[in-house]
Amino acid sequence: MNHQRKIFIKGGLFVKIIILVSLLITFIVSVNTVLSIRSKTGILMKGLIEKNKLFVLLLSASTKSAFRSADWYSVEQMVKKSVESEEIIYCRVVKPDGEIFLADDRTLYGKKIDDTRLLDTKELLVIDALLPQTGEKVKQIINPIEIGGHRWSVWIAVSLRSINQVKMNILYRNLMEGIMVILMGGLITLWLSRNITKPIAQLVEGTKQVSSGNLEHQIDIVAHDEIGKLANAFNHMTGELKKSRDELEGYSKTLEERVEERTKELQYEINDRKQAEKQLTASLKEKELLLQEIHHRVKNNMQVISSLLKLQAATIEEETLRSAFRDSEHRVRAMSLVHEKLYQSKDFTHVPFRDYLTSLIRYLYQSYTPKAGTIELVTEIEDLPLTITHAIPCGLIVNELLSNALKHAFPGERTGTITLSLHSPEPHTYELTVSDDGIGIPDEIDPKTTKTLGLHLVSILVEDQLKGEIEVEREGGTRVRIRFKVH
Repeated sequence: MNHQRKIFIKGGLFVKIIILVSLLITFIVSVNTVLSIRSKTGILMKGLIEKNKLFVLLLSASTKSAFRSADWYSVEQMVKKSVESEEIIYCRVVKPDGEIFLADDRTLYGKKIDDTRLLDTKELLVIDALLPQTGEKVKQIINPIEIGGHRWSVWIAVSLRSINQVKMNILYRNLMEGIMVILMGGLITLWLSRNITKPIAQLVEGTKQVSSGNLEHQIDIVAHDEIGKLANAFNHMTGELKKSRDELEGYSKTLEERVEERTKELQYEINDRKQAEKQLTASLKEKELLLQEIHHRVKNNMQVISSLLKLQAATIEEETLRSAFRDSEHRVRAMSLVHEKLYQSKDFTHVPFRDYLTSLIRYLYQSYTPKAGTIELVTEIEDLPLTITHAIPCGLIVNELLSNALKHAFPGERTGTITLSLHSPEPHTYELTVSDDGIGIPDEIDPKTTKTLGLHLVSILVEDQLKGEIEVEREGGTRVRIRFKVH
């Protein structure tokens, strides 16, 4: 995995500028030195090689001529004088077998050269070599000569000292130029510090002052350049911030005063509302007690009426009149039960209708003893709430239908079943059903037109009080289904 290295320069902007300028100058001087050395040494090296190539070619031609004339004096002198210059270190004429025939040093005559592999070269060759005595790097020029059908060669070693000296001169000159450039860079950096880094430091200090909450701080920079414009913009910004802060403080103070004032007003309103709630609670409790007392008195009055009707019925010998008084007693009792359940309940707006129907059915069965003992009653009553507006009509309807079934559906010793159900088939809709498997209602009797008070009363209660619909089925007994809306 490669790891990236991040270099952080510690110190202020002035130090960073000095370091960056120094690195830039050093880089430029180094590149310039390298390019100068390569350029000039390349030219000098080429000139030096070409010059000594000419000497080697001239010496080779002289050697051929001396071989033909058998006069080696001029060639020998030419070889000896070649080393008098600073460029040529040694000069030799070598036989095909590697034996040194002529050399600048007579002690080398007849000796073998070190590297005989170079004797096979077929053209002028320039190679790098090291002097065995000093280890100095030189350029070795070897030129083959065809003499008498044999391959002789001329060897010279060219010194590179002059080129190295030129390199040193270039390096020294570029070093001096670099020092001058660094000094000039220092002066430029000093000027930059005075005209850029110092104002930037002032801007940084101003930013710190503003961030600490001192919006009175101003930057004193008089200049027409970008830094001067930046300082003016900064001063303008701090002025606007101070103005905004003063406005916000004013708004905040005003808001606090308004909040405090409104809090006091709300406190007064809360106290007034609590007092009103206490009064309403007391009034509501008083009304609940009053309503409870009303239900209780109505229930008692109806019980008195029911008892009077019962007593009166007991004194009547005619069965028809006695039956009419008993029916009236049951109706009053049905209405009285509603007020009794409301009196017993904590909710005066809704009647616990399942409990109410259970009590009403038990009362009616007790009233028709022993007839009721031979009839089975099945109830399917959901626990649905009913207001007093719906409860009284429904109670009267159940009273009439159940009484009729107990009196007329099962004549003689006949037994059977009466089913009473109350459920909600859909939202805000109730369905009340009273059915029996007795002899059924005759076809000629219509609940809407009949002259009997019971069924006619059921029709009036359904249509006028409940605003509902009544349906009578006569197959397999009698089934009366009543549907009405509640809200």
